[in-house]
Amino acid sequence: MRSPEWSARLRVVVLVVVALLVTAACSSPATDTSKAAHDGLAATATARQALDQLDRGRSTHATAEVTLEATATELSTALSETATVTPEPGEQANRLVAVRLALADAAAAVALARSTLAAGEDFGPAAELVETAERVLRDVAGRVGPPR
Repeated sequence: MRSPEWSARLRVVVLVVVALLVTAACSSPATDTSKAAHDGLAATATARQALDQLDRGRSTHATAEVTLEATATELSTALSETATVTPEPGEQANRLVAVRLALADAAAAVALARSTLAAGEDFGPAAELVETAERVLRDVAGRVGPPR
């Protein structure tokens, strides 16, 4: 038979483990928003670098196309992550809107770059849009802060 002390200790341990699991599984709207912004920024920077390398003759169309496809997937994922966020009204909601808009603009710029490359057209204007989208995302990510 177990002692009452042992049962009490077991209850405390179980409660601590449950509390840790619950808090580890939860994330805040600010954290989710920041993670999406930084993930989108990293993906957009990768797309810009791929287009820059292609423009300088240091890469192939095939490599750039694969990179842009992966970037489009990453941006789509980041945008989807923001769809489940329910922010507090006010500044947190404004930041979420800014992140969503910046991610959508980056996704559109990358989609344009992909289609221009696939068509064999001049991708210079699309590369400029990707670069602009990266700057906007960098600004927005700076405002929302680092992921926690």
